[in-house]
Amino acid sequence: MKKNMVAVIATASVLAATVTGYFGSRKMVEPVSAAETTEFETEEKSTNKKDYYVVGISQFSQNPNMDECREGFIEALEKQGFVEGDNLTIRYYNANFNEGKASQISESFVADGVDLIYAIETQSATLAYNSALGTKVPVIYSAMENPLAQDEEEEDTDEEEISPDTENSSDAEDSSEITDSDKKKDNITGLIESADVEGQINMIRKTLPHMSRMGIIYDANNADLDETLAKYKRVAAQEGILVYCSRVDSESDLAEATAELASKTECICLLNDSMITEGIQAILEKASENLTPVFGSTKEQVDLGCTAAVSIDYKKLGEETGNLAVKILLKEKEVTEIPVKEFQTSCVLENLE
Repeated sequence: MKKNMVAVIATASVLAATVTGYFGSRKMVEPVSAAETTEFETEEKSTNKKDYYVVGISQFSQNPNMDECREGFIEALEKQGFVEGDNLTIRYYNANFNEGKASQISESFVADGVDLIYAIETQSATLAYNSALGTKVPVIYSAMENPLAQDEEEEDTDEEEISPDTENSSDAEDSSEITDSDKKKDNITGLIESADVEGQINMIRKTLPHMSRMGIIYDANNADLDETLAKYKRVAAQEGILVYCSRVDSESDLAEATAELASKTECICLLNDSMITEGIQAILEKASENLTPVFGSTKEQVDLGCTAAVSIDYKKLGEETGNLAVKILLKEKEVTEIPVKEFQTSCVLENLE
């Protein structure tokens, strides 16, 4: 495993966004201004600070990026006076990709009346929401890439060529207002990670100045990536880059998909997906045979051999989520008063070996 690399911190931003709810047909958030995301109304709130708190953490997978989210979250709590073993108990469980186990975890948290559930990844967040629905247990999440993914029709992009001359269009999102009764039903908020696609393509162009054909391998079973993939197509088209996409159903398909893309393109880009990462050696070996560089989208993928990546700063993502959790625990804000936000703090990672 290749470990040596250097991280150069790129421009960081946490973007307030209007996000359509993943958790049902209603929207979860209303538009908010930049001022509202940093300084809420000065209305006095209850400050019933307790002597002791219990926070349940439900993590869906064993993954270094998700581990960093959890670590950043705990560190943020500690910095603001919530110290494990002092005034805080953290109950952490990992479902190890098992949705049944993730459901049991969230159900146990709700049954025990924890003060807050922190759900890491889409599956854990969805199940925690379902478990806490109708209760007073607040849920906060991070590491969800696309809350719209399972509401949108799947796009057929198997071995698809996207021309830079193709006209891009997007359907307008439903922007109907949320009623007060709707908002009171959703006891959940959090941060959605937004891939820095522009930064990734710019980084690749600096490495390969004349690159005009890019291949993308992605997991057909991961609907969370649909929006990221669509964004790659839009940005690449604007830059005059042809994009060839290959969707795979399992690790056994990776070598063949890589060989096909390597014969057509000047580089291959990998999205943030567990199955792709687990099978990355097959991708790297086939790409190497064609002298085709492979760019990742996470630190782990660079560690495993990718040329470089522009990655979400997952530690920072956890920290920002922890800061929101503190407001909830101290009852400075109700969950329904904290808007869901996009998180796009990223860093450039290079493999120096």
